[in-house]
Amino acid sequence: MSVQVPAIKAIIILPSEQNEKTLYLLLEDFTFNGITVPKGFVTDGATIPRIFWPILPPVDKYMPAAIVHDYMLTQTSRREADTLFNDTLKLLRIKRYRRWLMYGAVRIFAHWKKLVTKVKGLYSSK
Repeated sequence: MSVQVPAIKAIIILPSEQNEKTLYLLLEDFTFNGITVPKGFVTDGATIPRIFWPILPPVDKYMPAAIVHDYMLTQTSRREADTLFNDTLKLLRIKRYRRWLMYGAVRIFAHWKKLVTKVKGLYSSK
């Protein structure tokens, strides 16, 4: 059984001096896996380091999961957003090894971000 994925209608904002990433501005609400991402939301899609693009390009059939994940990071806890990301990847039938690689990466990033914040806090209080 295949899942029906709605079209993603967005304007591509190319990298510039102010922003080194390609961004996507949604032109209309995007609903997938029970989550509605509102028109006007800006996402960078799947945040994948360039070195991994040959095996995980930043725009692929997992784009709906990336959009929902980025939006949910603004609505709920990182852990909940990451779990929903994994569930959405499953719904999209992303191969298990790719799904675990992508889910693992977002979880590792969460821990890394927490550690960097703590370290910055230690040095900024002196």
